[in-house]
Amino acid sequence: MSMPIAASVSRARKRAPRLRAAFRAAGWLALCAHAPRAQAAPPAVLTQHNDNARTGANLQETALTPANLSVTTFGKLFTRTLDADVNGQVLYVPGVTINGVVHNVIYAYTSKNSDNSKCSLYAYDADDPSAVNPLWHHVLPNSARWTTCTPVIDPAAKIIYVLTKGPSNNDATYLRAFDITTGDEKIAANSPLLVAASVPGNGDGSSGGVVSFDTTHANCRPGLLLLNGVVYCAFAHNSDSFPYHGWILGYQFGANGFTQTAVFCTNPNGGDDGIWQAGKGLAADASSIYCSIGNGTFDANTKGITPTTSYGMCYLKLNAADLTVTDWFASYDEKHLSDQDLDTGNSGPLLIPGASRLFGGGTKFGSVFLMDANNLGKFKSAAPDNVVQRFDNVTKVDQVGQNPVCWDTGGVKYVYLWPTSGYLTQFLYDPAVGKFVTSQPTGYYKQATPNTFGGSLAVSANGGRNGILWGVDYNRVVHAFDATDVSKPEIWNSGLNASRDGLPSTGHFQFPTVVNGKVYVPTGSSSIVAYGLLPTTVSGVVALDNLSPAAPAQTITFTLRPTDGTASSTRVTAVGPDGAFSLGAIAAKTYTLHVQGDRTLAVNLPLDATSGPVTLGTITLPGGDANGDN
Repeated sequence: MSMPIAASVSRARKRAPRLRAAFRAAGWLALCAHAPRAQAAPPAVLTQHNDNARTGANLQETALTPANLSVTTFGKLFTRTLDADVNGQVLYVPGVTINGVVHNVIYAYTSKNSDNSKCSLYAYDADDPSAVNPLWHHVLPNSARWTTCTPVIDPAAKIIYVLTKGPSNNDATYLRAFDITTGDEKIAANSPLLVAASVPGNGDGSSGGVVSFDTTHANCRPGLLLLNGVVYCAFAHNSDSFPYHGWILGYQFGANGFTQTAVFCTNPNGGDDGIWQAGKGLAADASSIYCSIGNGTFDANTKGITPTTSYGMCYLKLNAADLTVTDWFASYDEKHLSDQDLDTGNSGPLLIPGASRLFGGGTKFGSVFLMDANNLGKFKSAAPDNVVQRFDNVTKVDQVGQNPVCWDTGGVKYVYLWPTSGYLTQFLYDPAVGKFVTSQPTGYYKQATPNTFGGSLAVSANGGRNGILWGVDYNRVVHAFDATDVSKPEIWNSGLNASRDGLPSTGHFQFPTVVNGKVYVPTGSSSIVAYGLLPTTVSGVVALDNLSPAAPAQTITFTLRPTDGTASSTRVTAVGPDGAFSLGAIAAKTYTLHVQGDRTLAVNLPLDATSGPVTLGTITLPGGDANGDN
C-alpha cells in the first residue's frame, strides 16, 4: 500500500531549509529517521493448509485487500510448468539463498499414476515472472504412483520431507529428505527409508497374529505433519483395494536418517478404516494429533480404548508422543452410515484457534460436527450425539469431499466449507458461548447450480482486517469473496477475464496458497498458475531542492531496488520544476528508490498499483553528488 512520508510538495519546500540544517547536523542518521520502517518478511507456508491446526489461513497478508481486487488490477501473473500434477499444496519459504542469490521460493511435489512417469520435486522463484526455469528440480527415483500427501518443511534444518510410492518393489513407499537450498537428497543409512510397520492383531491380511503395513495396498492421503521434530504420515488406500488398514507412522530424522518413533493402526483386529481426509493434513496442537477415519470395522463402543480397538467412522485424538488414542467420537448412526459407504473421514478436521474446538467438516452423509477438543463425545446409541453441535443436510447429496478453513479475527471466528454438490457455506463461531451462533450456517454463496466437486479454500487477512476467502472450484474458476460475508457478491473471479486469467484445468485435492500478495494455484495440467496485483503505471510526486520553480525539465535516473531480493528495475523519466515524475510498468512491491541528480535521494518507497499517486516529502542529503547513487 502507499505510505506517504510527507504531505505535499509545497509544504516540503517550505521545510527544506530547516531539513537541510538538520541533515547537516545529524548526517546520514537523519535520513534513516525519516525513512519508513522496513517491510516485514512474508510468512512461510511450510505445511498443508498453512499450520498444524489446518486453518488454511495466512493472517499476515498486507498486499491483498478487498479494496484492491478488481478485474483491472488483479489477475494472472505467470505460469510454472511441471512434469506432472501437484496433487496437494504448493509450499513457500521466503529469503532462501540458492546459488548465492536470495529468493522467495515455492516448492511443489508432482505425482502421476503411471508406471512410465516419475515423481519430481521443484523449487521455483516465487516472484519473478521471467524466471521460467526452476531454481532446482529433482526427479525422485522409484516413484511413479499418485499420492495426495503435501510435503512438509523444517525451516530450521532447511529440509523438505516427501513421501513417494512405487512402482518398483511392489509399489514400495519411501520417506525422503531433501535440502531446500540445493535439492540434494539427504543420504544416510536410513534415508531414504522404506516405510514398514507392524502391530499385534488378527485383522484382515494378518499372519501369525501380526498385522503388517502393506505397501501394495497402502497410500498416503493426508498431508505430512511435522510436530516436535517428528514427521507423521497417515495412510488409507487409493481405490479400496483389499485388504487395507488405516495407519499413522511417526519418524524422527537424524545423522543416520529416519528412526521410527511410534506406530498406530486403526483396526488391528478388523479391516478398512482408512485415514483419507481428501488430502488435508493431520491436525495437531502442542501434544495431540487429530484425524478422521473412513468406514470399516467399529467396536470402540463396546471395547473402549485398547490396543486392538477398531475405530471405523470415528474422529480420534491421539497422544503425539506414542500415538495412543486418548479420546474419540462416533455418530449414533455410525452403523447405518458405514454400511452405505458414507464415510466420516471424507475430509479432515480443523482445530478452531484458541477455542478448544474441533470442527469435523467433511462427511459423505452431509453432516458436520463441532466437538469439544477436550471431550470429543465418544458414542451414544441414539440421537442426539454428545457433541457441541451437529449440522445436517449441509450438502444437497451424500458427499462433502472438500476441506474446511478458518479465519480467526481476534474476536469472532469464521469457518468455511465448499462441499461437493453444495454451496459455499460460512459458519460464525462466538467464543463467548463456545459454539456457532445459529442452528444453521450463517452465510451461503449460491450458484445457479451447486458445484459438482465443491471447491478448495484458503483465507488471507491482515490479522482481523481485510479478510478474503479464496476458492478454486472444479469449473476451472478461482474466486475471491468477502470473508466477513460470503453471501455478498464476489469481489473477483478468474472468469471475469477468462482469456487472461482462466485456469487450464483443475484436479482433486489441489489447494491454493496465498502469501506475499500472490495466489498460487496448482492445476490439472501439470502447472502452477500465480495470480497477483497486475503491473501498472505508478505516478508520484517527489520534491528535490535542485528543482527550483524556474528550472527547466530535467532527466533523472530512478533505480528501484526491490527489498524482496528480486532483480532491480531502472526507469529514466523527465522531471519538471514541480517535481512530478512517472514510473512505467513497475510491479507493486516495496522498493528502495535511488535518484541520481544534483542531489541523491534514497528512501523506502512502497508502491501499490491500486492506491493512486505516491507522495514523497523532501529529503536532502548534505553536500550532494551529481554522479552519486547512495
